[in-house]
Amino acid sequence: MIATVLRNLINNAVKFSHPDSEIHISLVSKTTSACISIKDSGTGMTERQVKAIRAGAASDISSAGTQGEKGSGLGLVICKDFLRRNGSHLVIESRNGEGTCMSFELNKVNF
Repeated sequence: MIATVLRNLINNAVKFSHPDSEIHISLVSKTTSACISIKDSGTGMTERQVKAIRAGAASDISSAGTQGEKGSGLGLVICKDFLRRNGSHLVIESRNGEGTCMSFELNKVNF
């Protein structure tokens, strides 16, 4: 499940990033947990899209990527569910036009 979450979040970062921009993936190990984040400097999301993701409304979050890629928004809804099943949640920080950082924390007992 966590591999699926990582794959989806990285694919989204690539899809919504501008050509030649950077994507930063980090893992911070804490005593009992690990925090993983994927940050891009791409198109970002509107406040409405962030709220829709938090509410699990996939139909309200779909938008084309920087190269016209299509998506349904369902991947982020699945990510939220998989993280919940692993005792975590998706943290979203985004500014429209400036990029997005998606992160989550997992208890090390789940590794």
